[in-house]
Amino acid sequence: MSINKIIFQIGLLAFCVSAVIFATERMHLVEAVSRSFIVFVGVVLVSAAALMVVSTVGKKHTDAGSPQAPPERTKETAAADNERKRSS
Repeated sequence: MSINKIIFQIGLLAFCVSAVIFATERMHLVEAVSRSFIVFVGVVLVSAAALMVVSTVGKKHTDAGSPQAPPERTKETAAADNERKRSS
């Protein structure tokens, strides 16, 4: 399941829960649905922003924390290194 669907489903859950809460407060139907839609948009935006921040921090942390591995030595590079040592 993609992350977009998960964010949308979390927003949809927030919409449904807020619609029930607003409906129990004896609001008009249009007002309850419009407020629930605002909650839906807010939850989706906040969760998408939080996901972007977490992924950015995680990427920076892994890039800065681990030095790059040296390139692998092959037989050709080892032979070339030995030749340079002998000629110097």
